[in-house]
Amino acid sequence: MKQYNQALVNHISVTFWIDVAAIKAWNCLIHQSPRYRGFIFSDTEIETALMVKDIFKLPLCRLKSFLNSFFTLINIPLKYSTDSCIHNAFEDRIS
Repeated sequence: MKQYNQALVNHISVTFWIDVAAIKAWNCLIHQSPRYRGFIFSDTEIETALMVKDIFKLPLCRLKSFLNSFFTLINIPLKYSTDSCIHNAFEDRIS
């Protein structure tokens, strides 16, 4: 029975690999324009968020808390910024 339970746990486990280069590319430090106070979001952040959204079938409103909880859990100092940029990127990619 113990072996069966362990097989079930292993069957539904999820493994993430986060490359050091991806961590470095996560934050974009370039201002979008002088009038805009925010930053451009990196392609890495947008692509990762859309991939996670599709894999786990998450609505955009849950994506931010999922990614931030995940980063906290694995002790990586990243934060997912906002869903508005992902929403715009998502809309652009499906149209």
